[in-house]
Amino acid sequence: MSSSKIPAKKNKANEEQLEALTLLSGTENIFLTGSAGTGKTFVIKEYLKQKTKKPPVLASTGAAAVLLGGRTFHSFFGLGIMEGGIDKTVAKAAANSRVSQRIEKTKEVIIDEISMIHPAAFEAADRIAKTIRKNDFPFGGLRLILTGDFFQLPPVDRFANKTSWLFNHPLWNELEIQKIILRRSMRTANREFEAILDKIRYGICDEEVTSFLDSKRKPLTENFTGTVLFARKNEVETYNQKRLDELKGKLHEFETSVVVSSRTQTPREKLIDLSPLPHTLQLKEGALVMIRRNDESESYVNGSLGIVKKIAAEEIDLELMNGMRVTVEKEDFHVLDGDGKVSATITNFPLTLGWAATIHKSQGASIDSLHINLKNLWEYGQAYVAISRAKNPHELFISDWSKQSIKADSDVLEYYQD
Repeated sequence: MSSSKIPAKKNKANEEQLEALTLLSGTENIFLTGSAGTGKTFVIKEYLKQKTKKPPVLASTGAAAVLLGGRTFHSFFGLGIMEGGIDKTVAKAAANSRVSQRIEKTKEVIIDEISMIHPAAFEAADRIAKTIRKNDFPFGGLRLILTGDFFQLPPVDRFANKTSWLFNHPLWNELEIQKIILRRSMRTANREFEAILDKIRYGICDEEVTSFLDSKRKPLTENFTGTVLFARKNEVETYNQKRLDELKGKLHEFETSVVVSSRTQTPREKLIDLSPLPHTLQLKEGALVMIRRNDESESYVNGSLGIVKKIAAEEIDLELMNGMRVTVEKEDFHVLDGDGKVSATITNFPLTLGWAATIHKSQGASIDSLHINLKNLWEYGQAYVAISRAKNPHELFISDWSKQSIKADSDVLEYYQD
């Protein structure tokens, strides 16, 4: 990608991030946490720059792994789908020579979005590492660097009535984790907005929060130039298609290509679903798009919005919300196997239609202009994740909201207060 203006200056680590980097350079197990936009991913990237031999970076889901350029927690530890329970999973993984080789030679692992790892999977991985490394220390003596925020996405467990949080598992205490909390937001420079976000993160809906949310009320109009966040995927697809159909001009379609290794059994459709890309990118000049990659020169970030100005076979010209013109080329998104080798390469322009996105898929994005409905949300932290995508409170609009949607899990509150 290229831009027609002088690239922005590189971000520099602030004081608390430098402190975090010092602790990461030690030998203790680490939990790096903090609210949305405080730079957890930035700190990990800076840490990795210091390492001549990069430790494996593991993600809780395939989609997160593709965005990170890492591999999944399940594939690295050989967990599969854990059919037959923990005992069978441990026995099968420990007997796998490829799993054994990579766990034996690894000294530390980085696990991103740790809040989404289910305790059963964490326990299985611990037992696998102990067995393979012939070491009774937690994870067989592997050093763990864990990142994430338990106030955001919980682990998926369709059969549990109550969320199973990792910090409630005995193993969490056995790891003797050094906790690092980042507090200063890099996403927004507005400190009043930051304070409001902190309250919403903790499930507090006092007079100040109520006044703020009421002041943001604005009906969604047909000509809104920004992203509408929906809770459900079908709402996103319907809204984006409607806005695209309203534009005159030629429709351009770009199929997302997939190249797989001989070892990969995963269907093409499922591999594309792991990436932030659509199966077919449909565009017209004048369409609003969301960029799904960070720019090395930091002219834009994952979540930046732009208007399509010109479409060619190998490049697309955009005008960003700040007026900057950029040219976007096709890029590769890689799916890695447990050994960190590329098992599939997914290629297309790193763009999606930007008029709408799901709250879940917006995770990690910083959005220029945002419209959301905060009524009838069902998940803890869902409202916080949605609101915290906004870079600027003046470009945040709420069609409706209810006090019931502003909530945090009581176990998470207790853990962070302790």
